[in-house]
Amino acid sequence: MEAIRLPTIVLMAVSIFADTAPTVEGRYVIDPVVEREMELWSDANDVESTLTRTPIIIPSVTGKLVALSAARRGNGGDGSLKVMLSRRSHDNGNTWDPTVVVLEDLRSSPGGMNLGAVLTDHMTGEIMVVYSHCAHDCEIPKTYLIKSKDEGETWGNPVELNVTKDIKVFAPGPGHGIQKKHKPHIGRLIFCGHGGTISLDGVFCICSDDHGETWTRYIDLPSIPFGHTNKEGELAPDENQVVELKNGSLLFTIRNQLHYKAAARIFALSDNGGETINLKSIQINERMPDSGVDSGMIYLEGYNLLLHSNPFNKASRINMTLSWSYDEGATWRWSDHLNIWPGSSGYSCLTPIPNHPGYVGLLFEKGADDKKFVSFIIINLRPKWQKD
Repeated sequence: MEAIRLPTIVLMAVSIFADTAPTVEGRYVIDPVVEREMELWSDANDVESTLTRTPIIIPSVTGKLVALSAARRGNGGDGSLKVMLSRRSHDNGNTWDPTVVVLEDLRSSPGGMNLGAVLTDHMTGEIMVVYSHCAHDCEIPKTYLIKSKDEGETWGNPVELNVTKDIKVFAPGPGHGIQKKHKPHIGRLIFCGHGGTISLDGVFCICSDDHGETWTRYIDLPSIPFGHTNKEGELAPDENQVVELKNGSLLFTIRNQLHYKAAARIFALSDNGGETINLKSIQINERMPDSGVDSGMIYLEGYNLLLHSNPFNKASRINMTLSWSYDEGATWRWSDHLNIWPGSSGYSCLTPIPNHPGYVGLLFEKGADDKKFVSFIIINLRPKWQKD
């Protein structure tokens, strides 16, 4: 398969970074600060919603930022009817277009959609969103894919994916999928998620080698025991986020739903393009405390920098924190953290800002359920070259 051809504007950003990178031995270090925060969604949307949750975000091929979320109706629960919303930024996250409705559940539906994961295909320019429908209330839940061919301005009709054989439910993300840049399987599209319910939980991935026309489910890391009522302390890997490292392997951060071994994140690697997880690589990372919640993660290859976001607390969904690792997640130092918000916080999704090197964006749930909104943070990493 041919190497990925990035658009000119992205290649320009990469070449600028490469031209200015020092030639002496050393590494980049960061001293991040929050430069700006803005509210993208609240429970005051014009779609009769109770609250807005599960925010996800991705850059388009030209660097536009495309953010999505799910506005919940009725009781606001996981199984409630929902409206998928989107906003776009053309200026690195500083201003945003008005909210548009991507799609919404029928009022007669027995259950609602669950968002979901988003990725950009850098070969075709398409943006794809995969989401589950009726994962909590239907005997046979479904998984759907929608595409945008114009960087998130308009969206096509949902297409059902047949990827749930033997697992019943595939609930993507929440977060972003990836397109592989390195061997093996350059160009492969990968969405990862979980089983939707505790008894059917686990890490599952679907992959496409033809730009989303067909999909194969590969990774199966099920809960133990699978298909039964699991208890506190048992293994129930849940919502997860995946990134590609510079050697082509995939790194997962996984919600440790029932606190197996500790109230902390699970990390794992795939060495074969998302087809299996290396079981020997699985670690419970007690330097990444987590009460059981979705998190965000991105890898900035030019800086050899791994960034992670989550409510940094063992017992509660509080203390949204940015953490970073200089060695692809092998170590996480207690000193390498930035507190974003000390109060109530939930799901999060990180994004690079391709047209503004050295900056990243964080989209996260801020506030308690009775007053929750989706906040977007612009973070200046302030990278500096440090000689060895």
